[in-house]
Amino acid sequence: FSKIAFDLNCKSDAIIGTRGSVLIALGYFDEGIKLLSRITHLTKQIDPVTNNATNFIFLAYGHFMTKNGEEGAKYLNRAESYYAQMEADEKHLFELLKNRLKTAENVIYKE
Repeated sequence: FSKIAFDLNCKSDAIIGTRGSVLIALGYFDEGIKLLSRITHLTKQIDPVTNNATNFIFLAYGHFMTKNGEEGAKYLNRAESYYAQMEADEKHLFELLKNRLKTAENVIYKE
């Protein structure tokens, strides 16, 4: 469904965020990173509408999975700095990501 929505409105930040996140979740890391990078900015404050924590979490995961740990760490650290303000579902996603990275075959992320 995210592809259909994206095909209908590829300029909506919300749709871009959803499509990019779905692509990363499905293992299409480069495509998802490319989309999310269009709407997610490390230098801007995280906020739920225009620069949301979920995008940072998926970008971190995508970068780590493509062996770009330095870039992944930037996004993960940025998301972590916003942890107290995250909604419950974002916190759950964040913890899931960290656990998935810790249990990956080559232990991609270490605290």
